[in-house]
Amino acid sequence: MGVSLFMSNDGTSLMQGNMDNLVIAKLLFDAGKPFPAERVFSSKKLDDREQSLFFEGLHLLFGSALCFEDRAGLSNSDKPIIFSVRIPLVEEWINLRRDKAGAASKDQTWIMQPIDEEYCEHEEELTMESEMTTFGLRVKLVGYGGIFYNFVEGMIEFFDRLQQKVAEYKSKGEVSDVRAAHHSAGRDELSVRRIAG
Repeated sequence: MGVSLFMSNDGTSLMQGNMDNLVIAKLLFDAGKPFPAERVFSSKKLDDREQSLFFEGLHLLFGSALCFEDRAGLSNSDKPIIFSVRIPLVEEWINLRRDKAGAASKDQTWIMQPIDEEYCEHEEELTMESEMTTFGLRVKLVGYGGIFYNFVEGMIEFFDRLQQKVAEYKSKGEVSDVRAAHHSAGRDELSVRRIAG
């Protein structure tokens, strides 16, 4: 005897959004940025992008509030969602890379790669465009639907890469500073010897 299960399109979409929230919560938990224990992951409203944990998740990940330029897309999927987020580590990266133009450009491309034109495909297409600014990121979401977990995955990878490169450039800078200090100390010692001689 066969068993059938009927679900309406609305029911499937609602379940899809709830599962998206669950995956976002798991990704952030694994990244060491868990949601508070009392946070509810499910929504009773269909196609309610404001109920997505995507936006709150980015706030948790970067430790900064999102500044919305255009919120219209939260309630109307025909319009984009545009926001910026301040990331102090980006400001630090920009200061560190100033003296290393060629290598830094290649490294920045590598840092941005996980969030460079990410696509989310299900019934319709939702795209995310991100650009690094002097203070953090500016993000634009365009398209239909509301499945965001792969964008969160990309943001976590972006943040990991950014942390790696900042640490790498800082250690290179410290080595350069130590070498410069030794070199300068050597010259001072030589000058003292010449004067004493």
